[in-house]
This record gives sequence, structure tokens and C-alpha cells, in this order.
Amino acid sequence: YPNRKGRNSAAKEQIGKIIASKIPDGASLFIDIGTTMASVAEALTSHNNLKIITNHIDVVYTLCERTDFEIILTGGLVRNRDRAISDDTTAEFLRRFRVDYGIFGVGSLTDDGQLLDYHYRDSQASRAAMEIARIKFAGFDHSKLNASALMPFANVSEIDAIFTDQVLPPDLTQIISRNDVDLHIVNMPGVVG
Repeated sequence: YPNRKGRNSAAKEQIGKIIASKIPDGASLFIDIGTTMASVAEALTSHNNLKIITNHIDVVYTLCERTDFEIILTGGLVRNRDRAISDDTTAEFLRRFRVDYGIFGVGSLTDDGQLLDYHYRDSQASRAAMEIARIKFAGFDHSKLNASALMPFANVSEIDAIFTDQVLPPDLTQIISRNDVDLHIVNMPGVVG
């Protein structure tokens, strides 16, 4: 996990900042697992009065610095290697709530617009969080394009905005555009999120 957190860290930091800039004070949100989501949490520490549900221990650790935040950590099995909490009870727990925003990491985004995760349990938790979120954001760096993840949890047509650090392949960009998904590319000279 520390090695993954360090990979593409500047891009993840910029993605986190741009996503955080779209979240208003007082919002309720779900923050997914992953190193990019840890950067989102860091960027959210300048907000006020957020209500956050997460299944990521690093997100909780970062956000606990703010005493005006209400933070809910899901139940479930803790995966020590990446501080994620994910099993069947995680998805069940999430379905009890409704949030303004869902912020998702992805294991892979395929050329045909599928968002995938590496583990069955993670994909089930993400799917449940998709169901409870009114507005859905996906954030990832370029290394996730067509990566070898196995488990689909969503399609870009279900996402409201995508935040990444490089131009996406033309076919994927067309799918995103055709589905009215906002695309924000960070860390590129002359490009504003």
C-alpha cells in the first residue's frame, strides 16, 4: 500500500484537489477505498461540516483531524495490506444510507466504459455505494486505463464526472461524451479542470 500510494502521487494529489473543489460545505458523501481516495480525503480537510461514510481506514484517519465532520466507518472485514474494509456486511451497511456524493476509485476503466475493481467484495461495496449516491464521481490516474481488474461495478453512463490525469483514448472519450459525463483532466499544462 505505501508503494502504491507513492506511485503517481502528484497526479493523485491534483485529482483529489479538483474533486474536493466540487464538494460543497455541509454535503454528505461516500468515499471509496484506494490511494487516490486518500488524496481526496486530504483535500477535503479544508471543508466544513461534512458527513462522510467510508470503508477506508486511511480516509477516516485523515478526516478525524476535523472535529466538525461526522464520519461513519462501515463494518466488515479489514484487509490489512491496504486498510480497506470490504465484505458482504459492508454492502448491506451502506444500503442503509443516502448521500449527496459518491466518490469512487477504480481498479480499471476499460475502453468500452466499464469501471472494474480487483476484488469481488470491493466491487459489491462500490455497487452498493453507487445505489445510495445522488451524484457520482470517479477519480483515477492513467495507470488504471485497461488495467487487469476483474470485477465490474459500474459503467461510465452511471457516473456524473470523471477526474483523471491524462487524455483518454478517443473511443472512450466518445462514450463519455455520448453519456453526458463531465470529464476533468488535471495536471496538464493549459488544461483547467
